[in-house]
Amino acid sequence: MQWLETFPGTTWQQRWNASPASTRPGNDWARLAPGWIGTAAGSSQRQALSGGLLSLICADVVRPALPWLLSRTSANMTSLRIGLIPARAPEGFAQLEAMIDSATWSSKVGRDALHSLVKIVAAKGGTLADITVGDAVEYLAALKAANKTANAKARGNTLFYAWLRDLGTLPAEAPSSLRYLANTSGQVSMEQLVDRFGVRCRPVRDLLVDYLKERQPRLDYTSLNNLSRHLASNFWGDLEQHHPGIDSLHLAPEVSAAWKQRCQTRIERRRQPDGKVREVVTGRANVASIMLSVRAFYLDIAQWAIDEPARWGPWAVPSPIKDADVAVVKDNKRRKARMDHRTRERLPALPVVARAASSCLKEAAARLQALMNTPPGGQFAFAGDTFRRAAKDGTTWAVNIATGRRVDLALAESRAFWAWAMVEFLQHTGVRIEEMLEASHHSLIQYRLPTNGEMVPLLQIAPSKTDEETSHPGQPGARRCTQRDHRPHPRPAHRCRPLRLQL
Repeated sequence: MQWLETFPGTTWQQRWNASPASTRPGNDWARLAPGWIGTAAGSSQRQALSGGLLSLICADVVRPALPWLLSRTSANMTSLRIGLIPARAPEGFAQLEAMIDSATWSSKVGRDALHSLVKIVAAKGGTLADITVGDAVEYLAALKAANKTANAKARGNTLFYAWLRDLGTLPAEAPSSLRYLANTSGQVSMEQLVDRFGVRCRPVRDLLVDYLKERQPRLDYTSLNNLSRHLASNFWGDLEQHHPGIDSLHLAPEVSAAWKQRCQTRIERRRQPDGKVREVVTGRANVASIMLSVRAFYLDIAQWAIDEPARWGPWAVPSPIKDADVAVVKDNKRRKARMDHRTRERLPALPVVARAASSCLKEAAARLQALMNTPPGGQFAFAGDTFRRAAKDGTTWAVNIATGRRVDLALAESRAFWAWAMVEFLQHTGVRIEEMLEASHHSLIQYRLPTNGEMVPLLQIAPSKTDEETSHPGQPGARRCTQRDHRPHPRPAHRCRPLRLQL
């Protein structure tokens, strides 16, 4: 503290931030601290520097940043955990330990999750109850930045968030999991769609953004996403790569001809049997789609320039895409041939997929039943593995004793059921995936034949690719739609199955 007083600031935190120690990783702090503090500490006191800093952190006098804490060794984190928990949040951590089964709490995954909570409390202050969803997201981002080769979605790095949810400290509207939070960004702006491809010419970049905004009211988001990729990456990004400094849409004949030739192929990275990755030049399947997008881009600007010459006029130039470049008859035939060939290849494997889905469902259901027959905290064996059920009554979590992996067996059975249901639905109906997602119990109707009065089940398919509603006769094996069987264990509302096809 005498050394920190030599730095500017009115609080100890401000002085810590102004010191060189706040920006040094943990190992450098231990190595360089005696030299920094030599003027304020005698030789007998230098051995107590780490202990003094630990005391300041546990007392919430100094809050190191998350990168600094993530650089500390396991031994340092053990000392911090031992000192911080009794000083800052003894009740919260005691409640958490009582809630988690002993096997998970003492495993490596459990220790990693506990250390994650200790780091967040040390960096943000307060107790476990003060940790927010934003703190958890910020911790995962700092963890990923500290070690780019580590998988920030590994179970040990997100288990702490599940503990906080079970503890009840997070609000009800908090995300159920952080494992896939980084994968789902939702719809982004037109600027972000273009900027992800790194267009270097600023005027052309702004033109592409304005063009997408003009097209946005008439296109769905998927079409806009594909259009931005065709224009900003496949077209202009390729031109900037091969012609640095290009800033005009008016292309010379040799430039446009070279681009059309390059557009016919793409580089594909394939992993070889020896593990090495080799780049292979293959034909591009969507050449016609790219050509049509570029041609529409030029023609739209030329048409809009008549109504708004000041805005679009400077960009109105002849299109490099001619009528012969967008002839799609042959491309459509090739696409249809590829689809039919892919179907012929995969059709013999359909019975195998159906049997595998059914087998996985039966195995998941049997494993869940074995868990329900086991008292909380007890052990049970299934398929050569030994599991320990969570000590908390009413939960469906179990820990594989051999691997230490913690699994929600009810959730695993639910996923196995829906996988089986989708395979069976697609197999018996032949509908598209988007049509299956729109199906419900209202889609099943009964039609009585006027000739003999026989009742025929019909499956109504909502308008999809053809924008027309269709009806499919029910297969002999898909005749009833009944309520899902009740379970002897509690199931969260978002996991309930409202109905089930009896196939």
